[in-house]
Amino acid sequence: MLPLRPRHRRQALAGLQAAVGPVARPSPLVLAWRWRYELILAAGMTSGVIAVARIPAAAWVLAGCAALIAVVVLWPPARRLLIARAWCVITPHRVRAGCAGAWIHSRGGKLPAVLLTTRRPRGERVYLWCRAGTCAQDFESARQLLITACWAQDMQVTPSRRYAQLVTLDVIRRPALTSATVTASTGRMRPANQTPPVAISAASQRTTALQDGYGERRRGEVRCWIGDTYCLIGDLDTAEEFYFGRDMLIYPQAIDKVRETGTKVAFTAHGAPDGNQRRRAAAVLVAGEYYKGVLVSLPPGAPHGWLRLQDPLGSPHLVYLRVNSNAEGYKAGDTLSFRVAVSDKGAYAEDVTRAEQDEAA
Repeated sequence: MLPLRPRHRRQALAGLQAAVGPVARPSPLVLAWRWRYELILAAGMTSGVIAVARIPAAAWVLAGCAALIAVVVLWPPARRLLIARAWCVITPHRVRAGCAGAWIHSRGGKLPAVLLTTRRPRGERVYLWCRAGTCAQDFESARQLLITACWAQDMQVTPSRRYAQLVTLDVIRRPALTSATVTASTGRMRPANQTPPVAISAASQRTTALQDGYGERRRGEVRCWIGDTYCLIGDLDTAEEFYFGRDMLIYPQAIDKVRETGTKVAFTAHGAPDGNQRRRAAAVLVAGEYYKGVLVSLPPGAPHGWLRLQDPLGSPHLVYLRVNSNAEGYKAGDTLSFRVAVSDKGAYAEDVTRAEQDEAA
């Protein structure tokens, strides 16, 4: 069966020109900008060698440089940072090569401009400016070609909601949470035993041991969704990744509020870190949203109290309540309405009022 014919002659000529048209040669200024990091490194190394050669104690300087390089190579955090920065330099070249091979260029042969490349937990994020004649759909159609060109495992194409000419490419180099890993971890997703809460000082929340369903109070942001079922949360303080599903939200109906990448949340971390499987984020609260919780602890004379909430799986979340003049009339067992705020010690309550007052209003 013959392929469908183009609807008009201009469409046919445009496709033919894109297929056989060459990529335009960059000007010297554009070429220097694309290779700026390599040129700066080459110039710096050349200048360094010339400067060291003029120093009488050149051997000691070379020994110090060798020791510094050895520390960077052997110290894992420094090595990972160096490799990540190197990929941020390599990836724009591979994206341009992929665009040239996939015919993603204007009719004049101009490739999309790489605006910025940043590190991400699973790879790199590339911000592109599409020239006239190219669009985000071109990257979607050529995604497999771009994955191969970038030596990556996967790639996500995200067009800008406000500006059609801006496109974001997420080059994924490290594997994500697989369905097998999620299935192996769901054994820990059982309802917790209901026991009276224990007031814990805010300074010790990060190292609180897991006990009767109570986990470490954390803050994080939504990283990505997996099949619209599970989500990855990145801890803002430790960069550890946790997974959670709809039932792990305090209010499951708030699922639409956490579908956007970058949404700030507070949660409790469950499970012992073993380095192989991601831990579970339970009792998830969306920062800036209003919730209702039961006041379970407000010791006389203490500068703080605790509000308790619980997700559908039974995992509780203790929210820190600062005691002020408005909280003097509260007592244990009161249901309070509050807005969630997050700090490095987890969630705390703001704009606290009695729930009965809200309903009456």
